[in-house]
Amino acid sequence: SRKRRAALRNARNRAEAAGGFAVRTATAGTLGACLDALFALHRARWDARGAPGGVLADPRVPAMHREAAPALLALGALRLQVLCLGGIPAAAYCALVGGGRVLLYLSGFDGSRARESPGAILLGGLIAWAAAEGMRELHFLRGDEDYKYAWG
Repeated sequence: SRKRRAALRNARNRAEAAGGFAVRTATAGTLGACLDALFALHRARWDARGAPGGVLADPRVPAMHREAAPALLALGALRLQVLCLGGIPAAAYCALVGGGRVLLYLSGFDGSRARESPGAILLGGLIAWAAAEGMRELHFLRGDEDYKYAWG
């Protein structure tokens, strides 16, 4: 929507004014660091909600991600990105890609940086990437968080 695009522009402007932002897309060489950032941001967000660790509370879950991610990345089925504000990770997401679909699987962001909307900036970039790549669908998957409806 026009309103969502304006909000995204404003978020990018606030992030630039706060020291700038950079988005890192995981490669074979950066995959471990990107997973570390994703896991830390996801855990912190769920810890703040009173659900320590979220889905990553069980150590088998991050272990499974570390095991599967290299093959998924090599197949082009994984889109993992980290947005840094002032060089520090502030948002991350892990999406699965295939069959013209993007499935937003796992994310996290630094709640102390909510004013700069790092999650929105990252998601806006993912949507633009998906459209440019000819993806037909983007799914937010489970959960009823407000941001999902705002982007719908």
